[in-house]
Amino acid sequence: MQLTVEFGRETDGRHIAEIPELPGCLVYGRTRSEADARVRALALRIIADDVERGALRTKDIEELSFDTGHPLFEAANVPNAKTIAAMREPRRGPRFASIEELLADLHAED
Repeated sequence: MQLTVEFGRETDGRHIAEIPELPGCLVYGRTRSEADARVRALALRIIADDVERGALRTKDIEELSFDTGHPLFEAANVPNAKTIAAMREPRRGPRFASIEELLADLHAED
């Protein structure tokens, strides 16, 4: 079973982490890594409840993994505030078709 972790950011700076495959599995954190840890813990609680209720079998979760998506979000390459702002607020700048285009534009500014 592979679960996808999606990240976002509120205008007040809080980080959001969500696992779309598990309805209601959404958390906030002060940092991206805190939100990531909290959403994974919540996911494990939801899965444990499903196993106890019989909705999931233990063999269904033998190869449980979390996918954080794009390599941009790997721990060693966490986007900075400028990148996040440009991704979340496209009306403040040009629109980008991909993260690669956004990063190329940001690097061109440096």
